[in-house]
Amino acid sequence: MVPQKILDYLEENELEAEWIEHDRAVSALNLARSLNLRGQELAKPVIAVADGEFVICVLPANRTLDLRLLGRALDADSVRLADEEEFADRFGDAELGAEPPFGKLYGMPVVLDSTLAEQETIVFRAGSHVDALELPMEEYLAVEAPQIEMLFWQQRPGNPIARRPIGEMTQQP
Repeated sequence: MVPQKILDYLEENELEAEWIEHDRAVSALNLARSLNLRGQELAKPVIAVADGEFVICVLPANRTLDLRLLGRALDADSVRLADEEEFADRFGDAELGAEPPFGKLYGMPVVLDSTLAEQETIVFRAGSHVDALELPMEEYLAVEAPQIEMLFWQQRPGNPIARRPIGEMTQQP
């Protein structure tokens, strides 16, 4: 069930969301398959920490966040993936791993991958592993006003560069 906080946010912002109930899917790629979407069509929020502040990074489900690109986009000295325990209380009644990309609702900035921003709609988890929402991208952009950047780099699977935290003064130009 979609958490009431999310439903209230949709109503307050007059967002034309389509609710999609689906079989339980924990991984983003399983969710995409369940919804008959390609991985690049489903938005996957990933929570990162940039210079000590949480940020919601929204990228295609079939991609991995590139911390170097995120660091450059945010002009951050230190960037890493957040541990679920660090942000679990921020998302209230949303299931861990099913956080929606509503930064304004949760007091976090949003960085949206540029490939997703080009789509007509955005589809993402709605706070649970059995619910998704689809919104017109134009409405999402108007309400969230995310920073739009390239968040992943086309690279070979298993390349550790996408998972390595960036410490102070280690960022490459």
